Amino acid sequence: MHEALTIVELQSSIIDYILSDDAGGRSTVAALARTCKVLHGSAAKALWQDLPSLAPLLYCMPSDILGEKKAHDTVYLDFRRPIQTADYARASIYTSHVRSLHFQSSWKRCNSSPLPSISPEAFAALAANIPADCLLPNLRSLTWDPPYGEDGPAFLLIEKLLTRTLTSLTLRILTKAQAAAPPILQSIPQRCPWMRSLFIEYEGTDRAVSESVAQCISQLHRLQECEVYIPALSVSLNSLVKLPNLRSLTAWQCPTLPSHPRSRLPRPTLHCSPGTFPALQEIHVRTEHITACTTLARLISSKQIRSITFTYSEWAPASLLEDCTRAISSQCDSASLTSLSIAFDREAGTPYGISDAVVDETVLRPLLVFSSLEALELDPHCSFAIDDRLVEDLSTHWPRLRSLELIPKKPMANASRLTLQGLIPLVKNCPDLKTLCVPLEDFVMTPSLEPASTIFNEKVTSLAIMSTAVENLAAAILFLVYLFPNLRAIDNWAEDEDEESLGPWRTIETLVRDINSAFPKETQGHEGRFTQSQLRCLMRKWLKEFGL
Repeated sequence: MHEALTIVELQSSIIDYILSDDAGGRSTVAALARTCKVLHGSAAKALWQDLPSLAPLLYCMPSDILGEKKAHDTVYLDFRRPIQTADYARASIYTSHVRSLHFQSSWKRCNSSPLPSISPEAFAALAANIPADCLLPNLRSLTWDPPYGEDGPAFLLIEKLLTRTLTSLTLRILTKAQAAAPPILQSIPQRCPWMRSLFIEYEGTDRAVSESVAQCISQLHRLQECEVYIPALSVSLNSLVKLPNLRSLTAWQCPTLPSHPRSRLPRPTLHCSPGTFPALQEIHVRTEHITACTTLARLISSKQIRSITFTYSEWAPASLLEDCTRAISSQCDSASLTSLSIAFDREAGTPYGISDAVVDETVLRPLLVFSSLEALELDPHCSFAIDDRLVEDLSTHWPRLRSLELIPKKPMANASRLTLQGLIPLVKNCPDLKTLCVPLEDFVMTPSLEPASTIFNEKVTSLAIMSTAVENLAAAILFLVYLFPNLRAIDNWAEDEDEESLGPWRTIETLVRDINSAFPKETQGHEGRFTQSQLRCLMRKWLKEFGL
């Protein structure tokens, strides 16, 4: 063998290249580990680096200890006799190579994985008899997502996997594991001081688990990414606000099990002083009350915030939505924010007795300060009162805009005064615009074709609007073909999807799509645009076929 192949770095490059072959990469590297003494170390390290289960390690134990048992139509890997530390000696040869363990329910694993499930009793035996220092001593990343009904005994093994080298932990605490969870959660800061990424989800409304989660994350001062699914939202947020290195935060209120009625959760209260979240770049919060989102926005002191997503499940009037946008505009750096989403959770149920349900420019104008904004989504379960002048101001202040979604509530009266002509500034000032959802005026007036003949956007392929009637069908079709030469779909929020008859916008969608599809760009006249004569010819032909 050439001496160059004894260089560890070169061996790693060769093995990585072989592993990139999804079809037979792992089997080839396994053959190298068994047959080549020089490559054995590097091959074994690569093969054991990422485990989808503890089963491969159990197969390294003496053959007389392993067996199978069947329960509830599932075959489990189990121990035939009591386990001893010496039984794990052969497996410990490879445990130092393991950097990540993704223990998940079998249905979440790759379908082609032949690894069997491990019985809850086997997990309990490992937890009771195998020392932590020889289980997985160099583990960096751990995903623990056990199957339902098997989480109690399996969760006890978590304590043996909390090493000082652990930097990423994904932990799902199911119902049966909640009694054992608090002491293990409280030990994480001491056991894993270098933790940088933490994901915790648990079911139910156990206060002890919530407080243990809060105590845990408040002491992880190197934490950079945190995702917490818990019912006590205020507890988790109050424990996170002062973490100096936290860059990404996702906090969700986790629903109870389907078999239990959802309890009424208290209004979140944040007890924080200004100067919180100093390094935050992304925040995603789901809560019941938009007031909690507003309070949270007022506390953000980070000048690096790039993305904000607020989702609330209790309907809020437009006045509270305005409070939220004003809080965001006053706290966040005008040059850093690129993505903003504020949405009512439509799965929470339709509210009754809605008042103050019209979003107007007072909600949108505070956001004009964000000159780097690329994506805006407002979905407040309200109608929108916007006009051409406001949309022109939006396009002027947001030249980098890629996605604009002002999503109206379908059954409500349309208060918008935005015309087709009002879309021209968006096309002119926002060259990167790709996603567009805006409520047009209820009765669309005849647009002027002259401005649209020289300005166009080839990135918009679908358009979402809200309008019921069109004054001049042919003019609207020509206008959209000029303005959006690649437009293929138009979703009208004002039309009932169950209606059998074609509404005006379904007709417009069909004709615009057919015109844009009939001629490739290179055949659409000068500079890739349809000429007036081409369009008139097509319009006469297709409108006649539609009986218009």
